[in-house]
Amino acid sequence: MSELDTKSIGSNFIFSLFITVIIGLVNIVYPLVIGLVYGPETMGNFSVLFYWSTLLNIPISNGIAPAITRYIAASSTNNKETVENIGIKLSIYYIAGIILIYPIIGIFAFKLNVFEVLIVVGITIGLVVHYFYRNTLQGLEKFKTLLKMETISFLIFIPGMLCLGILPKVFEWTFLLDNYYFLFLPMLIFHIAFTIYILVIKRKKINFKSFFKLPNLTNKILLYALFVGLGGLFAFGMSKIQVIISDLFLDDFELGVLSFWDSAIAAITLLTVALGGLLLPRITNLQKFHKKQEFLAEEFVNRILWYLTFIISSIAGLVFLLFGSFPKILDVLTLNKYNMETYWLVVILLCFKEINFLILTPAISYILSSDKFVKFNPISSFIYSITVIVTWILMVPKVGIFGFPAGIAIGSLIHSLVILIFILIVSKKRIGLHIIPLLTIYALNLVSIILLSFINYIILLIIWGIITLVSIAFGLYKLIKLLKDSRFSQTLDYDLVESNITSEENLILNE
Repeated sequence: MSELDTKSIGSNFIFSLFITVIIGLVNIVYPLVIGLVYGPETMGNFSVLFYWSTLLNIPISNGIAPAITRYIAASSTNNKETVENIGIKLSIYYIAGIILIYPIIGIFAFKLNVFEVLIVVGITIGLVVHYFYRNTLQGLEKFKTLLKMETISFLIFIPGMLCLGILPKVFEWTFLLDNYYFLFLPMLIFHIAFTIYILVIKRKKINFKSFFKLPNLTNKILLYALFVGLGGLFAFGMSKIQVIISDLFLDDFELGVLSFWDSAIAAITLLTVALGGLLLPRITNLQKFHKKQEFLAEEFVNRILWYLTFIISSIAGLVFLLFGSFPKILDVLTLNKYNMETYWLVVILLCFKEINFLILTPAISYILSSDKFVKFNPISSFIYSITVIVTWILMVPKVGIFGFPAGIAIGSLIHSLVILIFILIVSKKRIGLHIIPLLTIYALNLVSIILLSFINYIILLIIWGIITLVSIAFGLYKLIKLLKDSRFSQTLDYDLVESNITSEENLILNE
């Protein structure tokens, strides 16, 4: 009735980790190199355009793409290609819309020039193609194939990064230094290489005869994408909106500080996205084994949440305490260009938000694996956005730059509580009880940072060091055992009795 997949979740996790590293080098490390080499002002200008692209990509990266991942994972082998083709058409429609609409918005509403509009549109198209096919292969759980494609694209990206990103500063090539737009070309090269690879392997399947004809399942995918995409816009989009809006309130230096650290901490966001890409198809497959006495998906999600809480929250607590005790560390990391002895709290607040989202990823993936529960996603994310905006309104006029990350941090905490309370209820307490140790660790970390003004930091660091070592050892031991458990690597191809896809959906898929 069921059979083990030839690739375990453990091996997929390793492939996903390497994929994450490559994506991080392009989307995070490269912008950080720009910030370190060229300084805060260039970093701020670069980030505004790049964040426009990532914001415009949210309907795909957090909407259509995860919808395709989920429906591919939930479909039979014969129907997976149908779902993929729906995603291709929807992505092309979206790209056409961006090309037609964004230039008007960018030029007339945000006063961008033609070069800036072209950069935003070009990077957006590259991100759309990249995210869609990345999620498609994740839905098929073909992580090894995806790693090969990302590696080839990255090897082509490296020469562009050196020639257009680093060497102009080293050799003082005036023309390139005076036009920071050239700094985007290596990223475009990365996406173009990935796109060409796809066109080569898919050339025989490209067919425009029924380009405007979509099966009825499209409505379900679009509805699912709407719920997920709204959640992404409200949640992940706020970090991008933060930098775009702060351009109106902060000077160039503070804008550079905020955008630099938002980019640096995006490494955690990337890990969150990669973990979600791994867990969503796996949890969707485990949902097919749902019986009265067998809740594999719930057990899997619950255990992952507990182990991530022990590992990540304790590490974060120790790192936050180190930043509070030795802000000079941040100055050294930024080559003394960002005055971190003044702005160290910005880093902690931005990190706190990303840590919350990372730990919450299994719970979010569980919600997204269900057509019933996914409707709650935009609601919780909307609550997050409202909390962030209200905090900005109250704090930015009083504390300036610190008000932006403070709003993000407070909103993320409220968002986590809302999600965990919801999942506690719908899972009948099978998932979510880790909220108790999670809040306890957060509270202890906050108290420790406050106590830095009263107690020798060495004592606090020793205490947190011991807590962190114990938590990491326990969490990693349990996590490794979980990844080796063959029960959670099972794949049920298609059985209408046990699958969470209804017979109605099966008929639609076969139309």
